[in-house]
Amino acid sequence: MTSLYSAKMTAYREEGELKSDYESFSGLAIAGLLLSLLSPLAFFNTMGAVVPFLAVIVNIVALVRIAQAQIKGSRLAMIGLAIALFCASGGILHNVMGESTMREQAKYVAHQWFDAARRGDRIMLHQLSLKPDARNPNPELLEDIYVRIAKEREDLAGYVEIEPLPTLERLKDGVDIEFRKVLKETLGGRYDRLRLLYLFRFQEDGKKKEGYVALVVKRWAEHRHAESGWYVESYIADYAGLGIEPPPEPTFKGKLEPDQDSMQG
Repeated sequence: MTSLYSAKMTAYREEGELKSDYESFSGLAIAGLLLSLLSPLAFFNTMGAVVPFLAVIVNIVALVRIAQAQIKGSRLAMIGLAIALFCASGGILHNVMGESTMREQAKYVAHQWFDAARRGDRIMLHQLSLKPDARNPNPELLEDIYVRIAKEREDLAGYVEIEPLPTLERLKDGVDIEFRKVLKETLGGRYDRLRLLYLFRFQEDGKKKEGYVALVVKRWAEHRHAESGWYVESYIADYAGLGIEPPPEPTFKGKLEPDQDSMQG
């Protein structure tokens, strides 16, 4: 009878120890590790960068609770913290460098657009305003296409008549064009779009003139890693400052409002 009682007590004690061991493991450490495993989302977009930061917080709280309550899970929390910190720092660097590269690519296309206007290369100017998949892949045939096809010819004529393109073509290198700042940008999602502000300075009829032109340069997400994906979607000019006549209908819906620092610079 005594041996049976002792056996039952031993079984209860072992069951209690097992239950105690199970309950003493930190649930926060498990949650922190799971969040850490989702942290690579930070490499795909800026919104995903929230995940590793949450994982860092949860893992730190888990380590504090584990130290206070003397429970298990510290190793798990340390692993989760290391993964989260790596993904947080790597994701930020990846997105910052990617966005910087996209800004430079957008500026490069804008400079090509301005250079084409100065050279009087109307066909290239119009091609840069088209989506990449709408452009003709054979440059040697472009002139013939614009001569033969009435719609292309009409689109080209209408596009190059809108200021400041005639002024740029007329004055050529007499216009000083200076990039000032990115007014607005939308990066990620279905497309990337940047509105770039440029300052124009030139002299005509003995008068010095200056004004601003904003270009909207856009790229669809499927062309994210291809420079040819960019095109000049629209633009708006500070016609009063440039001393030129505005178009009958603006090519860009919105207001050009450079900040005071840009106006004074």
